[in-house]
Amino acid sequence: MTEKNAMFNNTKTKEPALEQSSLYPKMYAILCTAASDAIDALPRTADTLQARCLLEKGLREAEEIYLSHAE
Repeated sequence: MTEKNAMFNNTKTKEPALEQSSLYPKMYAILCTAASDAIDALPRTADTLQARCLLEKGLREAEEIYLSHAE
């Protein structure tokens, strides 16, 4: 079993496999927090402007998708 699959099916402890979709909200929160922290850590210079804009655009798009599919 690959390491990627191991997080969804823990055969060592006989725990039921987690459904991948149940992990999406947690993965989304972790990734968005990390991207936001990265944006904050970047100095506000012309050299980092493109990276900041790309990260901010990605965060906005992800948030729109997440909120539009929230139940």
